Parts: sequence; C-alpha cells; structure tokens
Amino acid sequence: MALKSTTGQKPVFMTGTDPVELRLKDLFDILDAVRDAQHGKDLEQLVQSGDLRVLVPAETVNAFKNFVAARSELRDTEVGAKILFPSAEPMGRSSGRARCCGFDSSG
Repeated sequence: MALKSTTGQKPVFMTGTDPVELRLKDLFDILDAVRDAQHGKDLEQLVQSGDLRVLVPAETVNAFKNFVAARSELRDTEVGAKILFPSAEPMGRSSGRARCCGFDSSG
C-alpha cells in the first residue's frame, strides 16, 4: 500500500544533543530503502563528507564479532579482520573509549 505523499512537509528534527536508541533492524530497513530508491551513492557521499557517527552498545558489537567469527568467508577478509582484531588505540577525538573495531575513525 502506497503512503500519502509527504512532499512539502518539513521533517521533525531532534532537539538537544542526546543520542537516540534505534533498533539495528530499523537502521537496516532505512539503508535498504535508500538503496532500493537508488540513492546509495548519495548517502555514501553524505557519510564521507562529514564526521557522522553511530554509537553501538558493546552487546551489539560482540554479536557482530561472533557472527563474523563463525563465517570464514567474512572472517578471512580485510573488513572481518578489522572487526575481530581492533587496534588498542582510542576512537578519534580523544573520546577515551576503546575501539570496537579496527576502522580508522577519520573515514
């Protein structure tokens, strides 16, 4: 069923600076919708142009680590190695938090 057009309506933006909890499934649904609408490259450009971050609970990080570790086709890749064997350096901007994965926080 098609939804009513929202063209011309203004988005309801968050106020304040506190993070919001979002189910991972909802994030996947958003990413799927962006890709299905052929806007994946536009989103990639937005993400690469700024210092956008997602806060991920340790429980979720460890679930991904277990998922990747159990699958050699994921484990034996550059991304898999970054997920499973992070460096001990703190995340960018001296946040003091340990890195969950070995991705360069600068992008």
